[in-house]
Amino acid sequence: MKNSKPKIVIANGDEGDWTGLYVDGVLKYEDHSLEASYVLKILGIKFKEVEVTVDGYLPKYLEDL
Repeated sequence: MKNSKPKIVIANGDEGDWTGLYVDGVLKYEDHSLEASYVLKILGIKFKEVEVTVDGYLPKYLEDL
């Protein structure tokens, strides 16, 4: 059975000023930065995004937000 997991490559160029996301060898996204939400959307992974106010670091557990 063929492995159904996509091959993901993040290419960083121009001394870190340009980033590209390749999925199975095909460029899917490129820009000055690559946010986690972009990667998840491109891979079709469902997620929830929340806006929070933090003082320094995020807590270890989500329930502590």
